[in-house]
Amino acid sequence: MKKIYFLLVFILSASLLCGCNGGNKMGSEKIVSEANKNLLNQWLLTNDIIKKECKPSWTFDYEMAKRKGLSDDGKTFNEKYFYIQAAYKYAFCNYLKSNLGLGDYDEQLSTSQLKFIETKEGNKTFYQKNDPSNMKFIFLRNNIYVEKLSEEDIKTIENALLNSNKIDKDILNIVRNTYKDVISSTREVEDYAEAEIIFEATTLFTRKAPNTALVLGVSDSYEWNDEGYLVDTENERMKEEYIRQLTNIISEEFSNKLKMPVVFFIYK
Repeated sequence: MKKIYFLLVFILSASLLCGCNGGNKMGSEKIVSEANKNLLNQWLLTNDIIKKECKPSWTFDYEMAKRKGLSDDGKTFNEKYFYIQAAYKYAFCNYLKSNLGLGDYDEQLSTSQLKFIETKEGNKTFYQKNDPSNMKFIFLRNNIYVEKLSEEDIKTIENALLNSNKIDKDILNIVRNTYKDVISSTREVEDYAEAEIIFEATTLFTRKAPNTALVLGVSDSYEWNDEGYLVDTENERMKEEYIRQLTNIISEEFSNKLKMPVVFFIYK
């Protein structure tokens, strides 16, 4: 029987895009076309943000990245890593939204008579702000470990970064064939093959999930009046129950579609 480990991934790690403590430039090497640079830069952390926000995480494999040309020193990721990661995330989120129908559930929340309210930009989590699917309520919470990709797949994504004008479609087959490995935080060390990850922990709650799971977030806001009271307490209760039931439905459906565990974190 495999051991289960409880491991902490810091909420400020922001490692959906990096999971690192720095990044190095690739010199004068051109790694992305101007069009794709403009497309992906909104989900790409700069080195300044990485140094300020990111904390090292055992879940990222810097040595593996170095062997595949995605790290120059085996301790940090280089710029190529970040663009490949942003491209993969863009394609994967659109795959969930459009190909698998996650966007239909987001639309269901948007048009519900219960009047769900999108979280204000300043109150959104890092992961919600940096989700390229542009859904109002549902977002990807996993980290993306592109160092796990084969060298052939990395080369294909590199080529798409330079030449494709439909990058999500051109790397869709790679996403379909690799998402289980790329979003899971398993490592080659046997003891870490199966573990439970604590994504966020406070004095009030702990959010955790299997390290082999697709982890999604759903966020909406309470409706307050000018006096600071809930506009309709009963409606808020109904909204919470609606989200609970809906996330259970999505988790079961997507677990069957993707053949992996699916976990939702609910944010208010």
